[in-house]
Amino acid sequence: MKIILILGGLIVLMAMLRRSSTSTLPPRIDPKTATIEDVKKELLASRKIEAIKIYRAIHSTDLKDSKDAVEKIESEMKREGLLR
Repeated sequence: MKIILILGGLIVLMAMLRRSSTSTLPPRIDPKTATIEDVKKELLASRKIEAIKIYRAIHSTDLKDSKDAVEKIESEMKREGLLR
């Protein structure tokens, strides 16, 4: 019984470590070369969460500020007729 609990704990720990080591950006976006145009491309493709991740990588902002900024970009794109 103790062995099962220990193995279960190790599996959970390994999953947590693996999750923390993965990049938060979509695999096709390089964080060193990401631009606002990449954010707009993701919005045009209806991938708002990915757009927020890219914005965070570019500007090193927290989640709320990034979400607010991306929503502002999105509303500007809608005003310009680029999005519905």
